[in-house]
Amino acid sequence: AQMASLSYVDAILASLGNGAPKEAFFSLPALIAKYPNGTPSPMLVFDAQHHDGAHTYMWDINEHYWRDIGTYQGLEVVDGTVSIEKLSLDLQTFIIDWQSVLTDENEPWEVE
Repeated sequence: AQMASLSYVDAILASLGNGAPKEAFFSLPALIAKYPNGTPSPMLVFDAQHHDGAHTYMWDINEHYWRDIGTYQGLEVVDGTVSIEKLSLDLQTFIIDWQSVLTDENEPWEVE
């Protein structure tokens, strides 16, 4: 396997600094056409083959292809991926308080 050069690793780390992809494409073939030999920056691809939104691609230096590293979550959070720990403390408290109210059988509900 080919080892990445220090300059390549530095370029990848620099491009990930703000977490934003360098460019956006409307298909994987469009990305491949522009960068057939890769580039060290993450790229965003809005492709009809992805039914869950845009995906982020990174150039795989060892295999020499654009690797799909998953759904880009800058536009929308994927269903089922947020845990209670990721919520604000206020929202966590609200959920826990309501959960205890809904499961407390000793407290009858009153309608006024």
